[in-house]
Amino acid sequence: MRCKLLLAILLFSSGLRAQYVEDSDNKNSQKPYKNHLGIGLNPLIVVGLGGDAEHVHYGLQYKRMLGESRMLRISAFVQGNKNVPDLGAPIGITDSSLFVRSEYDMYNVTEFRVGMEWSNYKERFDGFYGFDLITGIDRQTEFESIHEYLINTETTPTLYGQRLGSDTITYFTDNYLMIGLAPFFGYRVGIGQRFNITAWLSPEFVYMSPLRSDTHGVQQLHRQNAYINFRLRLIDVMLSFKF
Repeated sequence: MRCKLLLAILLFSSGLRAQYVEDSDNKNSQKPYKNHLGIGLNPLIVVGLGGDAEHVHYGLQYKRMLGESRMLRISAFVQGNKNVPDLGAPIGITDSSLFVRSEYDMYNVTEFRVGMEWSNYKERFDGFYGFDLITGIDRQTEFESIHEYLINTETTPTLYGQRLGSDTITYFTDNYLMIGLAPFFGYRVGIGQRFNITAWLSPEFVYMSPLRSDTHGVQQLHRQNAYINFRLRLIDVMLSFKF
């Protein structure tokens, strides 16, 4: 009787252990859906931390599974930035006016990426790596403005008073074609069976080929030169839906 009871306890505990292992495997595994559609979370993260969303890039991404451990990636990113004009430096003075020159710049980048990614997509938590080919347009503009101010005679001529008349603004815009390569590595966390959050780091090697140059009020011909741009891109974070 005791042997039968002991045997029953051993069989029951073995069944519980097998069920626990199976449940643990299910929790750490995911169904490998063939299509992933993602949206960048960087703007939300930056705003949540008190930053300015205008200085980060917005992104969309589509991934298609080509095998058990390989995916095709197609991404699009847009980024823009405008530096706040400085107070400027005085360049001329009359009996009643002060002329001040200030400079600022802005840029807009639109890029498209096509690449390959490798990982174990059946696992809920796993690293991944790969590379992207980059192409796009980089538009860089530098502004120079001259303002006329009424001298504040009650204090000192070096303090700016009321602005007079219209500003004289000159600028030039450089447009570049971007062609490059970006290896990347990161980590993926599954949320349920339908969502993933991925984060990756991507150094970029980009050849900047000049296109046209737009000028306004610039007397000298502005000459563009081709160059190679290396950037250690900050971490990209993306939320993906699988279908």
